[in-house]
Amino acid sequence: PNLPRVVATDPSYGYAVFTWIHGYPVTNPTEADVDATLRLVSKLVVLGRADGADQIGNASAATFTGGEVVQQVECRMVKFRGAAQGESELKQFLEDEFTPVFRDVSAWAWNGYAHETVGFEDVRPAGSRTLSPSDFGFHNTLRQPNGALAFIDFEYFGWDDSVKMVSDFLLHPGMNLDQALKTR
Repeated sequence: PNLPRVVATDPSYGYAVFTWIHGYPVTNPTEADVDATLRLVSKLVVLGRADGADQIGNASAATFTGGEVVQQVECRMVKFRGAAQGESELKQFLEDEFTPVFRDVSAWAWNGYAHETVGFEDVRPAGSRTLSPSDFGFHNTLRQPNGALAFIDFEYFGWDDSVKMVSDFLLHPGMNLDQALKTR
């Protein structure tokens, strides 16, 4: 009841039609909303063990090694640098603030693996992956007239690192969680 249902698809054209869910943006999430989100995540864990789940592809921008995370940020930085042409404040922020911190954090992450049994470039085991909406948060959730949440926008859905799914949820710019809700 809290997910759109598939009505029809046409893979040759890349189209899908889903049921309509009436609702409103979730602007002030509550503890109950976080709990509803955790129930969805729990269901995804169970579904990830179902027959055929291994046929589902990876989520958009999925990362399974530390190196893939660094590479993904570097690729996005190329785009930001291109966008910063003619935007002096953005260019200065990227050069003077973001890039040095990113270099330091990347080196810290690499070095943190030096004494571990798993390496920074080692692929995370399948057991640490989960099915993930990927673009996951209250920005893709509707409050239905009965107060229940509906989760929408699964176009980036697939397998991802479970830690990344949590990070996507907590750190997405569209989220407005206070510290108590983040901790919950």
